[in-house]
Amino acid sequence: MIRILAVDDEPLMLEYLERFLTNLFGDGVRVTLAQNGKDALELLEAVPVELVITDIRMPVMDGLELARQISERKLQAKVIILSGYEDFSYAHQALKYSVSDYLLKPVSKEELALAVQKQISQIKLLKRRRQDYLQVVSNSNAYRTLVGQNLISAVTHRENLRLQQYYKLACQLGIEEIQTDGAILLLEVDRWKGACTGLPPREQGVFAMILAQQVSELLGKKQLPGFSVPEPDGKTLVYLAGEDHLQVQKQARDIYRQTADYLRVETNTFVSGALGRVYPDVLQMDASYRQAENLLAQRIVTGKSSLQLAAKGSSSNFCGEMRALVSDLYSCAARGREVGCHLQLTSFAAAMPDFECETVYRFGLFLAERLFAAMPQPEPVRLDAAVQQLNARLKTEGKPFDAAETGELMGALVQCFCAQGEQGVNCSQLIAASKRYIYQHYSEPISLALLAEELGVSESYLSSLFHKETGESYIKFLTRVRMEKAAELLRANRNIKMYEVAHQVGYFNAKHFNHVFKQWQGVPPNEYQLRFFGEL
Repeated sequence: MIRILAVDDEPLMLEYLERFLTNLFGDGVRVTLAQNGKDALELLEAVPVELVITDIRMPVMDGLELARQISERKLQAKVIILSGYEDFSYAHQALKYSVSDYLLKPVSKEELALAVQKQISQIKLLKRRRQDYLQVVSNSNAYRTLVGQNLISAVTHRENLRLQQYYKLACQLGIEEIQTDGAILLLEVDRWKGACTGLPPREQGVFAMILAQQVSELLGKKQLPGFSVPEPDGKTLVYLAGEDHLQVQKQARDIYRQTADYLRVETNTFVSGALGRVYPDVLQMDASYRQAENLLAQRIVTGKSSLQLAAKGSSSNFCGEMRALVSDLYSCAARGREVGCHLQLTSFAAAMPDFECETVYRFGLFLAERLFAAMPQPEPVRLDAAVQQLNARLKTEGKPFDAAETGELMGALVQCFCAQGEQGVNCSQLIAASKRYIYQHYSEPISLALLAEELGVSESYLSSLFHKETGESYIKFLTRVRMEKAAELLRANRNIKMYEVAHQVGYFNAKHFNHVFKQWQGVPPNEYQLRFFGEL
């Protein structure tokens, strides 16, 4: 079925177009009506329309402006303009905006029918070509894998814009792996053991590459349902699909065992792994990822290279707590707050089970890497210097540390990243700029990573600073702004549709918007509106 949008400020003309097109094409078309360009544009952004037939002169937004907006926003709709003006400038502008046809009024039935039939034929041809293309690429394992990898990466890292693009494409390709139960497995080379011991961070990257390659080969050789994605920090992310949690866990154990054995024998390195909980929906993989990430971080306490499985009901957030602690430590050190820095170092040392050399080395590496990530503009040379200092101190000591020595060493690592200070970063101005950006772009799919990149700081630093300065997380602040704006829209327009409100405050899924709105306001959006207008 072809969806046609007729736009004219004359009700009689709209009625004529709807009757004419329906009689001519029957069930092959669905005709929607709008009385000006603004209303038409809102419909175009809410529902897929393939052909627009519009008048030129209309209030609020005329037909040429509508054509310009369709062209600039790259909306997939062909445009036929009906005009009472023979002036060449109008036709010239129409061609500039890629208008498909320009008809002068009065238009005969035959002329209109011929123009519409021509566009419908082209639309059907494009549809067939797209279906043929999808059929070809759907048979390409490499392409399906690429789409699956991008989808999993977008879900786990909460990149909404990429998620919308690849989720739709994965559904069109019918990728079976995303239609069953699944979980996230994270694998990482232990940097304090074997061949990695004492190596600068940038020289350890080769082992991360070997790990990622080995996992990819295993998935292909065993034809396991899932995708692997190398992470920027050296981890390998693996999405595993299966009929139930037992099958997924068995696959995870097999991959971990074979990968760990290979790297231990071939490279003298050791691998740790963590599997998040199994969920029925691929869009829940962000939760599985956070659980796996948290479990993997906890190995700095035990030092054991093993595979850990997330237990049902487990709510520990060791990874998040340690990252927040290090971010606060960096913030205190960068501002010269010695008392605060000392307190944070004491809290960090309290998480250590003992002060044996290997324990101090594990926690020192974790501290250095997290301080590096917390820098507004990370400098690799500082991370190298911190690791070199850690290696030199451990070689000199050769015996267990005490609490004071451990605190002194950790303090020295902090100074590697805060020497000369970060006085150029004005925290209040940074948060003010963050809020201003959110208020200006709340209707768009913005993420913390995108905001941090816009402001020129690291994601972890901005996250910690935002919570410290405002008393709430970035996502909570963004959601609050969106819900307040949604409530304003519901109060301002009794006839507004719920999906329109959802789109205008940054939600592409109306069902998810309804759920979030109810959490904040206590009632669904439609009930909120009815109560406001006294209809309930």
